Amino acid sequence: MENGQFEEVKAEIRERYPDVPWVDVYTNPVWYGRTPSQMSRIDGRYAIIGNPASDLSNQRVYCIASDQYKIVRPEEALYLFEKSLVGYEEYGKPEITVRSLLEGAKWTYEALFPEVVNVGGRDVKPKAGMRNSLDLGWEFSNWFGAYWLICSNGAIAGHIAAKTKRKHRLNLDVKELSEKLTEGMAQMSEQFQIWDNWATRRIEQSQSEDFMERLVSITPAQREKIIALPLMGRGESVADLLRKNSLNALDFHDAVTQYFTHEVEHSVARIEREERFASEFHRAAEKLAA
Repeated sequence: MENGQFEEVKAEIRERYPDVPWVDVYTNPVWYGRTPSQMSRIDGRYAIIGNPASDLSNQRVYCIASDQYKIVRPEEALYLFEKSLVGYEEYGKPEITVRSLLEGAKWTYEALFPEVVNVGGRDVKPKAGMRNSLDLGWEFSNWFGAYWLICSNGAIAGHIAAKTKRKHRLNLDVKELSEKLTEGMAQMSEQFQIWDNWATRRIEQSQSEDFMERLVSITPAQREKIIALPLMGRGESVADLLRKNSLNALDFHDAVTQYFTHEVEHSVARIEREERFASEFHRAAEKLAA
């Protein structure tokens, strides 16, 4: 995005989202040396720096990056995220939430659609999202999935269906990546069918250990907690369902996403674990079906 266009986008986005803690992002050269007279500039490196828009004196260095690293500013990411959702109204007009993490180093954008769909006996709401970072920590990515409404008091668990990601290199085409989100959302009904099928895939006691070992993003200690965790709205745990020989793949998916959503307190860790788990579970469920 050209600088002139970005300034227009930034002003318009900040006006519509006044409560988001926006940061002004810029770069500085990197120098080294023991004394000021010995300082030399490090070629091919620069510091990515953020200042809160509300407090320009509170400068933060997010990282030291290569000159091959492409910065995607938070307002540009949100602008493209919104554009990727234009015209997609099959599940109603979405509510968009923007979150800044680690003082603006990482950003998430989520769109929750209002229409409730029944999938595998559960009420779900479709959702889509985008991730971006300024500290080298995350690739630029988007995903779609659903929120499970898992009990009467409104408690939810997020399920990610598919994700597309790219490294922050100079050839990163953020516009092209946002268009892939549009394509993915058009396949949401197919993903609902996959989740429906999971509800019919039994996990036998003899299969459970092999199945869980395929989910490498879950540590053994977490696995023990997940197996013992009472499922919201039901009271039974994964261990209970295994003993009754009535555990299915969707039940276990519910248990893990419930654990990540409500038991993992650090937001960045939760986001990263959820994304890794989503792809691992899809592969494990395919093996189960085979």
